[in-house]
Amino acid sequence: MKGKRLIALAASLALVLMLLLASCNGGGGSAEDKDYRALSPSGNFIPVETSALSPRLDSFDGKTIYVIQGEADPVIMPALAAALPVAFPNATFVYYNPSSSFGSTSADDTTIAEADGAIRGIGW
Repeated sequence: MKGKRLIALAASLALVLMLLLASCNGGGGSAEDKDYRALSPSGNFIPVETSALSPRLDSFDGKTIYVIQGEADPVIMPALAAALPVAFPNATFVYYNPSSSFGSTSADDTTIAEADGAIRGIGW
């Protein structure tokens, strides 16, 4: 049993290393220029779909930004949510503390998707 876990861990680490090397290989370009392939630890091909990040906002003026609490940062995100309106008075910042970090848990999720931006706290 322990040997199987070690093999699965080694295969997972090898997968991460292969993906990191593949992303570094080629020295640049856009996501459309690259072809990513990944194998699960069991050796099965898993299609990987990539997409570009949303463009950065040119300014916060007139924008609605959600500050979303993560599971491991109970001090930082509330402090950030309090400091941002002082630093950017022309923007609206909404502090949101979901009951779970692993999926939709509230009707507010639709509102977040329609916001101009979001700052998500994640920590382990």
